[in-house]
Amino acid sequence: MINIPEGFHEKCASALIHKTIRNMQDEKSTEELPFVQAVTQGLADICEGNTVTLNEAKQQLGVI
Repeated sequence: MINIPEGFHEKCASALIHKTIRNMQDEKSTEELPFVQAVTQGLADICEGNTVTLNEAKQQLGVI
């Protein structure tokens, strides 16, 4: 579980995500951009509470 510091709001996370992606696009780092987008989307999901347990993920993927 990631502990989000008190006072850290989703708007701040969203702004940081968009700024990071814009910076990556500006640098034209085409190899790294999809990775950064995936990581920032994952962090946004966590901030929004869109998480599952390991067992739920295994079930969804058909691993169990």
